[in-house]
Amino acid sequence: KIYDDGSSLGRPQNLARHILWELSLDKNETIRSTMGTNAYADVKFLSDFHFIIKGDVSVRNQENRTYNNAIIGDGKGNNGRGARTLYRYLNYTAMQQLTWDKNFDKHHVDILVGHENYANNYVYTHLYKTNEVFPNAYEMVNYTEIVDLDGYDYNLRGESYLSRARYNYEEKYFAEIALRRDAVSRFHPNHRWGNFWSVGASWSIHKEEFMSKFEFVDALRLRASYGEVGNDGSAGTYAYMGLYLLNQNANLGAAYKNQNEANNIKWESTNSISTALEGRLFKRLNFTLEYYRKLSHDLIFSVYNPLSAGATSSSSAVSTQLKNIGDMLNSGFEISVDADVIKKQDLRWNVSYTGSFQKNEVKTLPEQNRKEGIISGSQKVMEGYSRYEFWVYQFAGVDQMNGHALYLIDDNKYYVGTTPVDGKSKIPDANVVAINGKDYTDLFTYAKRDWSGSSLPTFFGSIGTSVTWKDFTFSALCTYSLGGKMYDQPYNSLMSVGSSPSAIHKDALKAWNGIPDGMTETSPNRIDPNGIPAIDWYRNSQFYSSMNQKRLFDASYFSFRNVSIAYNLPKAWLKNLDITGISVSLTAENLYTITAMKGLNPQQYLDGVTENIMNYNRTISLGINVKF
Repeated sequence: KIYDDGSSLGRPQNLARHILWELSLDKNETIRSTMGTNAYADVKFLSDFHFIIKGDVSVRNQENRTYNNAIIGDGKGNNGRGARTLYRYLNYTAMQQLTWDKNFDKHHVDILVGHENYANNYVYTHLYKTNEVFPNAYEMVNYTEIVDLDGYDYNLRGESYLSRARYNYEEKYFAEIALRRDAVSRFHPNHRWGNFWSVGASWSIHKEEFMSKFEFVDALRLRASYGEVGNDGSAGTYAYMGLYLLNQNANLGAAYKNQNEANNIKWESTNSISTALEGRLFKRLNFTLEYYRKLSHDLIFSVYNPLSAGATSSSSAVSTQLKNIGDMLNSGFEISVDADVIKKQDLRWNVSYTGSFQKNEVKTLPEQNRKEGIISGSQKVMEGYSRYEFWVYQFAGVDQMNGHALYLIDDNKYYVGTTPVDGKSKIPDANVVAINGKDYTDLFTYAKRDWSGSSLPTFFGSIGTSVTWKDFTFSALCTYSLGGKMYDQPYNSLMSVGSSPSAIHKDALKAWNGIPDGMTETSPNRIDPNGIPAIDWYRNSQFYSSMNQKRLFDASYFSFRNVSIAYNLPKAWLKNLDITGISVSLTAENLYTITAMKGLNPQQYLDGVTENIMNYNRTISLGINVKF
């Protein structure tokens, strides 16, 4: 086989690239070895006491080897290149629990005390070399130039003491209280420990005497709880420390600060209230109705300080520090129902449904951020709004006389004309476009940003069904989400062109390509609010921002997640074999997802910003299960 590098075909976009040729020469492999051990002891003594001890240790070593050849593709400019990346993980956990369980006539009490601890160790090593001596030799000794050699390790420790007491009377009235004390090495020793607790109660209403006349009620239970849990996941492994990144400069050691001390940060905590009514009716209908309210305190954020506090970046003039600064509320209502629509000896049809309403609101921010909020990419964190509320430029439309993008002017910061306005800056006349008595700007730098919807859905849940007829079983599950917005980053990148040829979305064909017939400077429809600006690399890259409200898409979806059919062979067919059962099943996963845009996958991140992540693979599998 002889491959062409693109030069003889007159295709500059393919120059020095050939996917088949590269794959035949390059190498990318991962070698992984794992080992896990578990220990368990269960001791019962004095009739009412129960002691359990558990422990586990896991080790995982992983090596990634890559080679890019010197003939075609990524390694050609380096005369071949190779890399090794080594990962080592060592984790252990240990737990000891003592339980006392006792019945006193109609009373039941059980008390648990326990201790847990864990440790995580992560080691990373990376080696990258170029300029190969012999072709297709993958060992690192074959390269003469070291480009990158790096390595570090992380250690994390945690410890917990916990207790719980439960009581019930006649299996009718239940009460529970729990208390735990947790520590983690992420925080300074003065703030390492956190205390968390919860209380709960439930009432089996159907066991009351007055319920005997309601024969259709098989079970009815009311439960409520209040509790506080801790979270340390928002903090890094060494979150409280002042840290420096080590590098080299002219072969001498160099260091620069990348994290200021945060000795006062502590556990985030969430106070939760939950109440629910659940039961079973008519021997075929199960339901749960639940309301919850979760208020998160002391949320950990990076706060900007004056540069005099010490810069924490080698590329930007910023100084940040971790602080517990905010409170956020999550509340909602959930409903879950499943019913046996048909319930006969040989035929049973069950239908299930779940639905959840959800509300998110930032309750408090630091004093310095309360007025303006905290802008984070395409979103803004501000009191009284959702944590995931989009804050983007307000696109007015496309000027049909020239194809330029127009925006609403930010009147709070800028003014138009020759008369100065206190506290505002003048917009250059070249960036002001007056149309039919109203001013717009063609440069997003001067554009107004405003609230443009949340990435969180308003309502979401699932719909399922299963049918069993004799030895056949059919089941299906669908999920859905209604409301919410998404910023489709891959789509926006495909709606622009760069200095080098690249893929372009077919919607670019809808871009402005000339003045429409009859259009004049004063036409009332001169601005097309749904238009796509002219595809112009310079103007698009310098003047146009895709971070505007017209580039936010409806995140609603309906997904056919699972469909399965199974058949159990009659046992009479197997009576002469040493087999107790054989079943055959055909299952399809992720059959189809309906979204606002073809190819859009809304099921990615809470912030609603999509990346180059494909939709879930459609998988069809045939299975045979034999029981002996």
